[in-house]
Amino acid sequence: ADYAAVGGAGNRGVEMELNRLLFKAFTQMIKDAPQLVLSSQRLQLLLNYVEADVIDSQKQATAFPLIKAIVSRKLQDPKIVELMRYFCEVAITSELAHIRVQCRQVLVQFIGNHPQSKQPKHYVDFFIAQLEYEYEDGRVSAIEMLNSCFENFTEAVNDQYCLLALVSLGARLVNDDSAKCRRLIALAIRKLLQSISESKLNDAYLATRDWLQAQKEQSRCIAMQILVEMAEVRGETFSNRFKECLPLITQIIQPVTLSEYAERTIVTILDSLSAMLRKCPKATKEAAIDGLFNHMLQGLECFVKCLDSPRIQLACARLFGQLFTTLEMEFFHSLTDPSVKQLTEWMCWQLKNRLLEEDLAEQVAKNVAILSTVFVMDEELIWLCKKLCSICKFEVVQQPSESLKRVTIFKLAAALAVRADATRLMIVVDAFLPYLHREMMGKSPQNTVELQQISLEVAEIFKEKLGDEIYARKLTQCQKLAAEKIEQRKRRKKEEAVVDPMNAALKKQKKNKAKAAARKRKLDTDKPYRASIRKKRRQAQQ
Repeated sequence: ADYAAVGGAGNRGVEMELNRLLFKAFTQMIKDAPQLVLSSQRLQLLLNYVEADVIDSQKQATAFPLIKAIVSRKLQDPKIVELMRYFCEVAITSELAHIRVQCRQVLVQFIGNHPQSKQPKHYVDFFIAQLEYEYEDGRVSAIEMLNSCFENFTEAVNDQYCLLALVSLGARLVNDDSAKCRRLIALAIRKLLQSISESKLNDAYLATRDWLQAQKEQSRCIAMQILVEMAEVRGETFSNRFKECLPLITQIIQPVTLSEYAERTIVTILDSLSAMLRKCPKATKEAAIDGLFNHMLQGLECFVKCLDSPRIQLACARLFGQLFTTLEMEFFHSLTDPSVKQLTEWMCWQLKNRLLEEDLAEQVAKNVAILSTVFVMDEELIWLCKKLCSICKFEVVQQPSESLKRVTIFKLAAALAVRADATRLMIVVDAFLPYLHREMMGKSPQNTVELQQISLEVAEIFKEKLGDEIYARKLTQCQKLAAEKIEQRKRRKKEEAVVDPMNAALKKQKKNKAKAAARKRKLDTDKPYRASIRKKRRQAQQ
C-alpha cells in the first residue's frame, strides 16, 4: 500500500529496511541450516543481489554478513571469485573505513579456507602491489590485509612468498612518506618473520646481511630495520647473528656517513642499533668483551657533535644511553679511546649546545649520571662538577633568556648528591650551591619562578644530606661570596670611570639604550596600536 500510494522513490527508507531484514533472514538461514542444499540457480540469484548491494555504496553494509555466511559454508560458484576480486579493489579504494574493514574480513575468511581460493599467493601479490597506492588510507588497508594474511596462513603458504614480501615491505620502510604506514609496515614484517619456517628465516637473514654489506644508503637503512624485527622475534636466540652483523654496522657508523647519508637514514640506523642492543643484552655484553664496540665508539664522536641536526644528536645520545645501561661499568673502566672522561666531555658538549631541546637534555643528564658512577677518584668528580658549573655560567652569560641547561644540571646535581658519601657530597655542594643560591634569590631576568622552584628543591636535598647546621654555614658562605662579587663589580665600575671615563660613558650609553629598547618593546606588547602608528608615519614620510 505504501509503494502504491507514493511510489518506491518516496519510500526509500522503508525499502532499505525491508532489504536489510531480508538479507538478515537469508544470512541466519544459511548459518543455522544443518544441511544446506542450495541449488546453483538460487545461489547465483543470492549472489546477484549481493553484488548489486555491494556496488551501491548506500547498501554495502547489508550485503557483507550474507557473503560471509556463504563463504563460511564453503558454497561454490564462479560469481564468488568475481566478488572476491571486487572486494580486493574496494578494500583499497573505498573512502569509508568500515567498508574497507568489511572487505578485508571477507577476504581473510575466503583466502586459504574456501575451496575456490587455491592460490593465496595471487592475493598476497595484489596487496603487495598496493603498497604504492596513491592515498594513505589505501596503503594502510593493504598493509593490514597483508598482516592478516601472514597471521592466518600456514608456514608452508607463507614460505612461498616470504622473500618477495620482505623485499617489497622493506622498500616501503624507507620510501613511504607516512610515519603511520612505516610503523604498520614494521609490524607486518615482524608478523611475517614470526610466521615462516626456520629455513626461510635464515634465507631472510642472509638477504638482510647482503643489504647491510651493500654500499647503497637505502639498502643499509632497510637492513637495519629488518634486523630490529628479527631481534624482536627471536630475542636472545638472535645473539650470534647480531654479533656477526656488528662489524658491518661499525663500517656504517663512521664520519663519512654524515656527509653522504640523509638525516632520516642516519637517525634510523642509530635508533635501530639502540633497539637491537635493548633486545640482545647478553650478546651486547659478549660483543663488548670481544672488543667489537671499540672502533664504533671512536666513530660516534662526529654524530654526537653534529651541529646541523638535533635529531642525530638525540639518536646518538639514546644509543649511548642504551650502551651505558646494558654494559657493565668495568667495561668503561677499561676504555682508553675514547676514555670515560672523553665520553663525559661529549655529553657535556651536547648539554652546552645553544639549540638544546628538552628531550636531548633529559637523555644527556641520564648518560652523565651513569658515567659519574665510574668516577671513583675525588679529582674526577671535582672535574665533572666544574664542567657542569661552567655550562650553568655559560647559560647565565650567553643565553640569559633560557633556563633548560640550568634546570637540567640542577636535577643532575641532586642525583649526584643523593648517592654521594660524605666526602663526595661536600664536593657536589661546594660546586653547585653558589649557583643554586643565585637562583633562589631570583637573580635571573626570565624563567625566575621555575629556576627558583627547582633550586629550592635541590637545596632541600642538600640540607637533608648535610644537616641543618652544616647547610646553614655553607649557605652563609655563598651569601658572603655573592655580596663580595657585587662589591667587586661596583668597585671595578668606579675605577673604570676614573681610569677610562670615555669607555665607561660608552658602556653607560649602551646600557641606557638597551633599557629604552626593552621599555619600548614592553609598551608595544601592551599597546599594539603604537607599532601600527609608527609604521604609518614612516610610510607618510617616504
